[in-house]
Amino acid sequence: MRRRKAMADGRRRARARRRHAARRRARTERRERDKAVSASYGRTAHQACGRKNRYPSEGVAQTRAIAYEVLRGQELRVYRCPYCGGWHLTSHGV
Repeated sequence: MRRRKAMADGRRRARARRRHAARRRARTERRERDKAVSASYGRTAHQACGRKNRYPSEGVAQTRAIAYEVLRGQELRVYRCPYCGGWHLTSHGV
């Protein structure tokens, strides 16, 4: 019985280590993406902006908004980001 419990505890710890490593990788990737955004736009990337999908033009963003509406039934609005200069989608103010 103790051996089973020890094995279960070991698996639980291993799973927690894997989850922690995945979170750390995701955090590092977000930071790297923010740095790339800052460099490409010549501005400091806003923290919230770094987590959003960025579209290079209003037309591309509008096409994506229409696709979301068709696929998911969610109406989205396109707006120009004051931080990165790219285009994002929002459901606010629709």
